[in-house]
Amino acid sequence: MAFMVQPDGADGSGENGERGPRRPDCRAGAKVLAFCGMMYGKSAAGNDKIDACWVVIDDPDGGQDVGALVFDTFTLTERAVWKLQQVSGALGQQSSWDVEDQKATWEVFAQAPVKATIKIEPKYSGDGTRPSVDRYSRSAFKITKEVDELIANTEKWYSDWKKKKQQQSGGGGRTSRASTFDSDDIPF
Repeated sequence: MAFMVQPDGADGSGENGERGPRRPDCRAGAKVLAFCGMMYGKSAAGNDKIDACWVVIDDPDGGQDVGALVFDTFTLTERAVWKLQQVSGALGQQSSWDVEDQKATWEVFAQAPVKATIKIEPKYSGDGTRPSVDRYSRSAFKITKEVDELIANTEKWYSDWKKKKQQQSGGGGRTSRASTFDSDDIPF
């Protein structure tokens, strides 16, 4: 029996658990992002935080990065509130909300696409690089049926990934604070 490897099946983004083509890497530059998942937890310093996952839905540089993932962390401290204020303004949020309320935070983050300036920086582990959001701003991008499907598929991928991650950590560790908000409960 031969052990076969499919080189285009790197990330499991195919349907029904099949391996599909690898997601593109996100390059530096202007991108339009849609929110697709979050996980509450604790930072290394012990502060509450939200790890958010965004998917690139428009890349003005030829569309090459569409489907790429960008992760960002929002630390829930007074010193770091500027970042949540910036993203909420970019999303068009008009009123304050309780950021510890996971459903309310999901609704704020998911209400509209955002434009983001992406930079590439070293990973925290020092092993390679990763895309990082340098700045969020308003976007006038209109979501099409195809983009809506991309977002829904990415939300499902993120939800499955999150469950696997929590199982691997035994439900404890840095992600144990108040189980993450499940997108299956979202009415839209």
